[in-house]
Amino acid sequence: MATIREKYFEGRPILFKEYCKKFGMLIDGTEDFAQLYNRLLDAIEHADGIVAGSRIDIAKIKLDATKSSDAVARCLVAMAKSRAQAAFGNMNRAAEILLSEVEGNQL
Repeated sequence: MATIREKYFEGRPILFKEYCKKFGMLIDGTEDFAQLYNRLLDAIEHADGIVAGSRIDIAKIKLDATKSSDAVARCLVAMAKSRAQAAFGNMNRAAEILLSEVEGNQL
């Protein structure tokens, strides 16, 4: 959320604070679960001397989630820009913005 807030909202708070708080709680709970899972794997491996499974790489998940959320935020911003252009009758510009997003280019 901080990445989106800094990059697309100039550091200002994002609307719908209640969803932001719930999303933060979900992230915290998921991270706690992953850490517990990894500790359980460690305990099983130490007790039995066997490899019980694959550890959850929390840092990799955070990195992948950041990339994914950046892409979603970029798409939402492009859609908002396109709608604004269309509302002012600039249909060609609206189409250019959407086409640029689809092609992965920044305008």
